[in-house]
Formats: sequence, C-alpha cells, structure tokens
Amino acid sequence: MRRNHLPAPVLRIAAALTLAPVIPATAQTAPTADTPAAVPVEETIELSPFIVNATEGQDSYAVKETLAGSRVRTDVKDLGSAITVVTGKLLRDISANNAESLLQYTTNTEVGGLYGNFASLGNGGQLTETARLLRPANATRVRGLTAADNTRNFFLTDIPWDGYNVGRVDMQRGPNSMLFGVGSPAGIINTSLNDASFKNSGKVESRYGSYGSFRNLVDFNYVPLDQELAIRIEALLDKEKYQQKPAFNQDKRLYGSLRYDPKFLDVGGAHTSIRVNFENGRINANRPRLLPPIDAITPWFTNLNKATYDPLDAFRPGGIAQTSSRSFNPWFNEAFMGRIFNADVGYVFNHDSSVPSRVQEPMIASTFGIASNGSIDSGIGGLPFARPLAIAGYNSYSRAAGLPGSQYNVYKDRSLSDPSIYDFYNNLMDGPNKREWQNWKALNLDLQQTFFDNRLGFDVAYYDEHYKDGQETLLNSQQYNISVDINQYLADGSPNPNVGRPYVGSSGLYGNNGNINDRESVRATVYGELRAEDFLEKSLLTRILGHHVFTGLYSQDEVKQNAFAWNRFAVSQDWVTARGGSAGISDGDRQVDVITYIGPSLSGASSAANAHLNPLKVNQIPSGTANVRFFDSHWAHSLNPTDPGYVDPTAYYRLPLVTQAAGYDPNGSALDSTQAENPANYVGWVTRPFRILNADNGDIDELYTNGAKRVNKIDAKGFTWQGYFWDNTIVPTVGIRRDTVSLASAAAPLIPVTKVASLDYDAGPVLSKQSQTSKSWSVVMHTPQFLRSNMPWGTQVSLFYNDGENFKADTIRKDVEGRTLPNSTGRTKDYGFIVSALDDRVSLKVNWYKTTVKDATLEGPGAGIGNNLYYMYLLEAWGTATAAVAEAGLRNQTIQGQSLQGYAYLWDYATNDNGTPYGAQPRSTDSAAAATDAHELAAVDAWIQQMPDQAFFDAYGMPVNVAAAKQHDWTNALPGWNVGNIGSLQSSTGGTIGGIAPVATVDTVSKGIEFEFYAQPTKGWDITVNVAKTEATRQNLSSTLSRFIELQRTKFQGLAGDLRLWGNGGQTFNQVWTANIYGPYQNLLAQSGSSAPEIRPWRANVISNYTFRNGLLKGFNVGVADRWQQGEILGYALNATTQLIDVNRPYRGDSENSVDVWVGYQKKLSDKLSWRIQLNVRNVGENAHLIPISVQPDGSAGAYRIAEGQAFQLTNTFMF
Repeated sequence: MRRNHLPAPVLRIAAALTLAPVIPATAQTAPTADTPAAVPVEETIELSPFIVNATEGQDSYAVKETLAGSRVRTDVKDLGSAITVVTGKLLRDISANNAESLLQYTTNTEVGGLYGNFASLGNGGQLTETARLLRPANATRVRGLTAADNTRNFFLTDIPWDGYNVGRVDMQRGPNSMLFGVGSPAGIINTSLNDASFKNSGKVESRYGSYGSFRNLVDFNYVPLDQELAIRIEALLDKEKYQQKPAFNQDKRLYGSLRYDPKFLDVGGAHTSIRVNFENGRINANRPRLLPPIDAITPWFTNLNKATYDPLDAFRPGGIAQTSSRSFNPWFNEAFMGRIFNADVGYVFNHDSSVPSRVQEPMIASTFGIASNGSIDSGIGGLPFARPLAIAGYNSYSRAAGLPGSQYNVYKDRSLSDPSIYDFYNNLMDGPNKREWQNWKALNLDLQQTFFDNRLGFDVAYYDEHYKDGQETLLNSQQYNISVDINQYLADGSPNPNVGRPYVGSSGLYGNNGNINDRESVRATVYGELRAEDFLEKSLLTRILGHHVFTGLYSQDEVKQNAFAWNRFAVSQDWVTARGGSAGISDGDRQVDVITYIGPSLSGASSAANAHLNPLKVNQIPSGTANVRFFDSHWAHSLNPTDPGYVDPTAYYRLPLVTQAAGYDPNGSALDSTQAENPANYVGWVTRPFRILNADNGDIDELYTNGAKRVNKIDAKGFTWQGYFWDNTIVPTVGIRRDTVSLASAAAPLIPVTKVASLDYDAGPVLSKQSQTSKSWSVVMHTPQFLRSNMPWGTQVSLFYNDGENFKADTIRKDVEGRTLPNSTGRTKDYGFIVSALDDRVSLKVNWYKTTVKDATLEGPGAGIGNNLYYMYLLEAWGTATAAVAEAGLRNQTIQGQSLQGYAYLWDYATNDNGTPYGAQPRSTDSAAAATDAHELAAVDAWIQQMPDQAFFDAYGMPVNVAAAKQHDWTNALPGWNVGNIGSLQSSTGGTIGGIAPVATVDTVSKGIEFEFYAQPTKGWDITVNVAKTEATRQNLSSTLSRFIELQRTKFQGLAGDLRLWGNGGQTFNQVWTANIYGPYQNLLAQSGSSAPEIRPWRANVISNYTFRNGLLKGFNVGVADRWQQGEILGYALNATTQLIDVNRPYRGDSENSVDVWVGYQKKLSDKLSWRIQLNVRNVGENAHLIPISVQPDGSAGAYRIAEGQAFQLTNTFMF
C-alpha cells in the first residue's frame, strides 16, 4: 500500500528478495495476474492495494501477500483466518491445472473423481453421481463440511477454472463475511486470472499424457505502449482421455486481457489502472464413472440357483413376485428390467448394434378392455397382470427379506467388484450414449484509482458471466446395474430368445438436464490509510498507535438461473391414441425402454466370474419411426346384437388357470367369467409404425418435462478496519457487513394433456427478501521488535485468533410441506501460532479450529430420506386414487362414467392369495367377506379424513381436489385422471415446490487441528507439508421434517394405512411408507452425533522439489509428493435391541497412501528463448483399484469407488 521511489539497483535486489521464501502462514500460490515489467532507472513502481505481487510464487511455494483477507492487499502473516495460497510453481511441479488435480494436495480439502480423495456422494443405500459428472469441479469439501464457493477474481462463478490463465489460487477455509456475507460456510476457492503485464513475453506449451491425452496452450503478452498499454492473449486445447474407454473431456478456451495505465493521469501522487479480461470456453465430455455398476447379476448364481421364470406364473396371485404372497421371493422386490414399469415401447439391442433386434410392448395394456355391459373398464380378465421379472439390488432385497435393521433402510446396494465379470476399470459401460457439456462467456472490467501515493483509493469492478451446461445419458444412475434376463417368455407368449443373457437397461426419462446461469455483479471498494505520524510528531506514541487501513465495500450481485430437464426420447402421442393411456410426456405410457444385452447366455456358467461382459459400443438412442409390436385392446367385434359380427360380451368364458393362485381348484367358480374378459375377442397383437421423438434430433421442445427459474439479488455494504499497533506487533482486523437478499422462483407451467413443460415463463415476483448482518474479526500478535534481535536463527513467533461468520441465502429452500426454511449460517473460530526462522525460510503454522454450520442442507438425495422421497408426496395422491377405485368397486359406482366393477377385489387379493373363494358381489352372504369389505370401506373413510390440506397437493402440482374427495365425489376429486391407472398421478413439478426440491436441515460441526509447514533449506529446494485432523459430526435433524413425518405416521399406522398400493396382492400403504420413508427417517435420527460421510480423521501431504543450480545437473529438477489419509468410517454395526445403527460401533476403512514423482530440465536456448521439459508420474506403482465407500451393518461390502492407477504426463514448454 506504499508507493516506492527506489533506484533500479535497489529495485533489482528487492525483486530478487521477493522470490525468496517468505512466511507463508497458510500459504502456497501461483503466478498471478499482475506481472511487473523490468523497470528502467528511477522508474516508479505502482503497487496498487487491489492487486498482489505477481512475482511471488514463481520460484517458491511461499507468498507474502493476499487479497483473501479483506479484498485489499494484506500480508498473510497479519491475518488470523485460515488462508492457503497455491503458487504457480507448486501448480507446475505437481502438474495440477484444475480443482480435480489440486485439492487432494491442499490443507483439509477434498475433491471427488478418479483423481480425488473422496467420492463426494454420501453413503446412502443408493448412490448417484449425476451431479458430479456434470460439474466435477463442484464435487469438493472443506473441513468435512460442504463444498466451498468457487470464485474468480473474487466474483462468484460457475466456470470451472483451468491453470492456463490462472495466476494463483487462494483458499479461505471457513466463513469470512469480509469476503462474502452470503456464501458457503466452508469458505471459498478463488482463482486470480492473469492480467496483461508491461513486458513482451510468450509461452507455448504442449503436454502428452496417459491414454492419449494431450494439452496445448499458448500465451502471448504484447506491450504497444511502454508501461502504459499491454495486451495478452491465451488459448487452450486440452483433451483428456481415460483408462475407461471411450471416456474423454475436451476443453477449449480463449482468454484475452488488456491493461491500460494512462500516464497523463499520473499526477499529484495519483495513479489510474484500467483492466479488462474476457474468456470464452467450451467443454464437451463423456466423463468416466467413479462408481462401478450395481451388482444385480451375482445373486442369480449365489441365491437363485440360475432359475428362470414365466412372468405370468410369477405375478399370479400367490406368485413369487407378489409382495404379500407367502411364496414371495425378496430378490424380486421393487425390481424392474431397466425402467420397464409400464406397457410402453421397448427397444432391444445387442451391445454392438444400433439396430434393435426387437421393438415390442414389454407389458400388455388392456386400456380399451370392456366390461360385460360393453362399457370400457380397462381390464381384460384373461390377460392377467405381468411384467418382465428382474433381480433387485441389495437395498431392495434387504427390506423385503426382513434382514435385521432393514426396516430402517440401513443396507446399501452392492457395487460390482469383480472386473472379470465386467471390466469397469477399462470400459465405460455407457459407451457413446452419455455426454456432458459446459459453455461460457465471461467479461471483467476493473477501474483502479489511487491518490496520495496509494494512501487513498478506490476500485470499481464489473463482472458479467453467461454460463450453460447440461448432460444426457442412457443409463441413469438409478438403473446403472448389470443383471441377467430371467424371463422364459415375452409379453406375447413367445419364448424369450435372450433368457439367461446379461443386460443393462433404462429409459430416456431421467438424467437429461440443463442449466443457463447469468451472473452480473458490480462492486465498489474504497480504502484509505491513516498514520499516527499524520497527526503527531514521530515518537514512541506514534509507534504504538501505528497506522490503520479502512476499507468500505458496496456490491450488487444478481444471478438468473434457468434449470430444465427433458425426456431424451419418447414415443409420440399417436401411440397413446392407438393403445390408450396417458399422454403426459413424463408418464409411463409415453416412455421408451431400452434393454441392451452385453454378453451371451450365462445359463451354462457356474458363476458370473470371467464373463467378460461388454460395454455399449455404439449409439443406441431411439429415434425416427419404429415398427412396434403391441397388443391392441380394442374390442374386435360389434356390440350391436343385430350385426353379423356381434359377439355377446356377457356370454360365458372361463378364465385361464394362471389368473388364479397356485393350487386353486381348477373347478372353482372363480374362473367363471364372460366373453368381455376373453383376449381372443380383441384386436390382439399387431405391428404398426410410430414416431419416436428424440431430443438430439430437434424434438426437444416436445420433450421438456420440468423447469425452474430463479432470480437471486444481493445488495451488500461492508466496512473493514485493520490496525497496525506498536511497530506492526499487534494487528487486529474487524469487518462488518450487511447483506440484503431477494429471491424469486417459479416452476415451468405444463401444457395441458401432454404435460410438456413450457420454458416461456419468468421467475415471477419476489418471494423472499431478507437482510442479515454478519461480523468477522481477528487479531494477530507478533514477537515485539525489541525481542526479535535476541531470538536465535531469526525466529519469530506469532499468535492469532479469528472469529468469522456468514450465511447462505443464494436460494430459497423448502421443506417437504412447502414451507420456507431458515437460512443456513456458518461460524468459525480459529486460533493458534506461527513460528518462522532463518529469515522466514522456515515456517510452521498450527491452527485449532471449530466451524459450525446451523441449518445446513442435509447431504444426500431426497431430503436425506434417499431416492425414494417421492413416496412422501405421491403416496398421498396414490392413496386418494386407491380409495376412489376401492370404494367405487365395492359400491358399483362409476368414475368419469367408467365402471370400476373389478376393483372390488383390490383388498381381497392381498388376504386370499391361497385360493379361497372370493364370493360374488354383493358378498353380504359371506360373513368373512362382508367383514373384509367393511374394513376396506373404513380404511377409505379414514384416508379421506386425514388427507393433507389443498396447499400440499397444489405445492407439488398433483391433480387432487381435497374438498371433492371429502364428499366422495371421485370424478371431481381427481380431475383429468386416467381412471384406474394409479401410477399416472404424478407431480407436475417433478417433485419440486415452485421449482425447488424439498430438503431437510441438519447442524454440522467440524473441529480439529491444521498444521502447515514450509521450508526452503537452500535456494532451489522447496518443501511444504500440511497435516489436518478433522472430526465432523451431524446434529439436530430438521424439526419440520420430523413434524410432518410424525403426522404421516399417525395416518399410515392407522386404518388408512391398510389400503393396498397397486392392489392384487400389493403391499399396504403403511408397509410401503414405513420401508421408504419412516425407516430411513429413523435411521437419520440414529445418526445424530455420527460422523459425516467419508471423514478421514487424519490426512497429510508432503511435497518437495529440488532444482540443481550448479554443476553437471544444472537446470534439472526432481520432486516427490506423498499423499496419505487415514481410514474413514464406512458404516456402523446395529444395536441388537433397537436394530438401529450404533454410532459407537463403527467400521473403518483402510488408510491410503499415494506417491507422485517428477523430473524436469530447463535450459536457456538463447537470450530470449528458454525451454523446459518435465515428466510427472502420479500414483507410482499403483493399478486402478476399488476403494470402499460404505459397508453393510454386518461389515460386508457395500459401495465402492474407482481410483485411478499410475499415470504420466510429459510437458514441453518454450518461453520467450
């Protein structure tokens, strides 16, 4: 903050000294924005308080200054907060060029991905990596809490940073309102972008790496006007390839910066600097998966004895696939081939062909089936319900099998762990059928003005960012499993040619989404320095009073977010016209299922080992026109008795035996029926052409399923005081900030009938406006000057204390009832000491910390409940529909003019699956049947009386009219419903509330100790070590979630919960709710005080590089890095009494250790040209391997993540 007037020789000495290691406190950095030029004799250097010295960190791992404390340049040693600065030399030595390749080396930070040191996916029963695949740079965690905010030049950003144009990386651990009053309590990761400098220079760099990866960049800096105007252009082409073929990540960027320091304004101690930078970037990728596929294949060998089944027999009353049957096999619980939930269009492929081997309806729909009176009842009794049978994941199996504690959802899906079954190390199962992309443009304008030799100044900055990203997939994370086809017959009764073959499958409904975020920010910073000497004669008093820096801040930040999702492919509406069903684009009838067989039949194998299954080799995204084979359920005859083709629907027909429970008396009366139930009287199996919509082929406007728009505006005012007392011995820093946050949010409206989301809407009015004041302060006390001269080896000791806070209000959060949740707040306390010696060539910082986040968003999908949270709201709609059809069936009523006669048996099938007669309607002559009917009607009444209010259904966009339901007016209670199709009732908002996904809150506390050591024993030898101990626990589960679940418990565990979901032997609503909602909720409560997922109690990193400066090896450098982390808690054993997890009985994983080495050489080829080459080898001696993420309650394997093996990079750089 001082203007230097020094002769050139002195300046050269000073410049050399800045390259020596200085006290890093928490520091490690990169070449920064502002590279000063060579200065002619007597030339004045302007060191603006709004920038840091770019020469720092170019030849060492240490820096002296940072902007991360208070937005103006401050010595790191004078700040009490936890700040780490990563230098350009460190980035270059370890060959790190983004968050994924850096954060596993830095203090108490974690990053996901193949390079990373944690999975970042939680440890729930079912894991999904959809978000990580889209934005890998956001899969970070600091101090075991949550992700830090990403910033560039201290503006919040969505752009993933890359080292090609980055000067330095500053990391602030914990909240600091002097930087951001509204932000992540974990802190920030800031990248300083390269500014144009007043020195002509250039760089051309080329890198080649493992698996054919390459990276090329150019950097040219040109000075048209000496010390006045500079222009810099940088470009990058980086294509990274992976062991998982054909995965890749291609990154193209162009960056330009301009600096103009008009000399004509440098008068009277004033200085003006105008800086502009712009970046345009585009990433196209098909990123590797971190998770192996879910294992649904080995149970066929180990538990099912390679059995195959007739689906009709499996789903008959009392069959092995009926959940309430006494013969139910739990390996079929909630199991589907891919996403074959409905009678839709099914494509069948072989892994290496883009031409389907079959396009056929995988289940039969009897939508146009008639009753004996000729009215449509959507049923054909001779076509009993059946769908392709599939093997469940371990989570679903455990709940159906009743394993100890399974009612609390404590079991995990098992990852496939044998690469001889499928080589997940070397192959990406998706093949070319998955992709991710990120595109952006960013503009930064900055005016810096100082007066009175930098004693007073201001900085006005403008930032504009337009960012788009998206992803498409075929194998959505919830269907990313490998199984085997166990069905003997297809839906049309023909033998299944693929029985025994392994497969993967999904549909186009999920995993396809995009975002458009527009950020605009204006920030004004003003500062001034006052010195005691300005008012008093120089004396002891002025030394004590010192000098003081005051900083004021005003900023306006606005981000407009537009998120949307789409069906990647679906069948057109003419399909619904032809075979009936719902026309909604998200409804099952419009879906297109894809099953891909990835190997030959395994029927003759004794195990799945050595199956060597194949990934998908070609594009298998349905499109164009498909000739679909399906069952046409239209009545094939006239219903007019006078017509020659008349068939009497009331005439006698005997149902096939498979429609009844196994062991049922074939002479029983229950087989007696009418010709209306005879499949032969319907059009039957036909093949017809239908259009397949494809988002990639221009049909996306017909495929949008939901959308949400949000506008977030933050007005902030802040003030910071930094005092320097007693010859800079005592340095307090105090900041106070006031943020006013306004939020608007809206969900995309749905077009009637098709329920396609219309993206032509706005975010609507402001829904929330709130202001909050946050404070941060620190104090540092250095060794007094009179003692320093007496300390050995130039030793200096500093003590520090820091107290920081902020709050997070960048979005509106809703609980499961649609109520707005309070803002998350963060607070951190840091204290410790710094010891430095040998002219700051050695330093150690020890920091004890405690960071608390109150009302944090609970990690994991579904408000912490898991991927089945949809049961919490959809059961309310499905229960209402079940009550409607149950009552209408028993009372012989119609809904929307449709007979519900057959639905009288919804309840009976669940209680009489041993084949006892049902009786005939009305059944008052059978006392047992009459009692059952009375019970059923009582359950209907109980359900109606305990329905949530209308606001609940409206919040989720579910078409239920509560008032009409309470009047038993079922036609108006469920307007527009496809009567009888209970599953067609869905949330029109995709499970969001005004475009906001419901969440639960929890308090998280992280405490521990951090050690940061730096040494430069000799010039050219740099050593940095960081060690962290972390204990992060979760406490105080959301009270709003608890209240709502307890209300639901009263209902579901009473009469209302006795209704049967799906009927025909289905589970009760209470059983479904308990398994999917109440059990996981109880498990959440049991986790109070438990460790957050994947917390490593201790971790340590050591990095060392030695550059030979003399002798035969002059110009060579060698380095090594060692990364170690202690085993984390993978899960907990059960309490034998409660069967809940016991947080005092953890299972721990193994510690991990990885070593990286590098060797390089640099030579000056001419006066103006230098060459550098460096070889980096990561994970020396390692092969790709699996690391456990979670275990089962008995300690057996749960989920794994894939870790990369040894990899190399060879970098050539020419500098001129």
